[in-house]
Amino acid sequence: MKRLFFISILLTGVLFSCQDKTSAYDEQLKYADADANSEVACLEMIFPLTYIMPDGSTITCNNKRERIAVRMWYREHPGVTERPALQYPVEVKFEGKVITINNDNEMKRIKKVCDKGRKRCFVLIFPVTYIMPDGTEITVTGKYDKEGWLAIKAWYEANPGNTDKHTLQFPVEIKYKDGTIKTINNRQEMRQARLDCK
Repeated sequence: MKRLFFISILLTGVLFSCQDKTSAYDEQLKYADADANSEVACLEMIFPLTYIMPDGSTITCNNKRERIAVRMWYREHPGVTERPALQYPVEVKFEGKVITINNDNEMKRIKKVCDKGRKRCFVLIFPVTYIMPDGTEITVTGKYDKEGWLAIKAWYEANPGNTDKHTLQFPVEIKYKDGTIKTINNRQEMRQARLDCK
């Protein structure tokens, strides 16, 4: 179930076209954490990216929406748990500059620098409701509400051709480190709250 999450860790994140990779429980936690903790990434992967799959085939993604092929590969190989490898070299945008990354060790080092620079100045107050691409609403009662996150996962499994992400139903409340609670009414206000954390 967790085998797809690591793809996202490459940031987003066989020569056939891919499309978006929303699926597992941990993938949903990633989206929730991004909303809840205002994690500001300083590293941006530059497409195209090529993944080397466990059977030696490759999947080339030209943009974020083209990563569904990675998910589909694992659907076609349900017994495989080995992670794919990123084909190097790749280019990343780091603090406004384009840098070439040549191997996993270099990638780990630059991601470690980013992790140290992240600011988490507020958290999302649960429960919150997510609106699925078809208008379905799923309420999650907390960060560790496994039933809620699995409901989101089940929706994507039932709609494998979907490439859109679910969205927060506004308004929501966020809580800053000093205990201040603020109401966020739309995506623009959420974006501004994240920017204010920098």
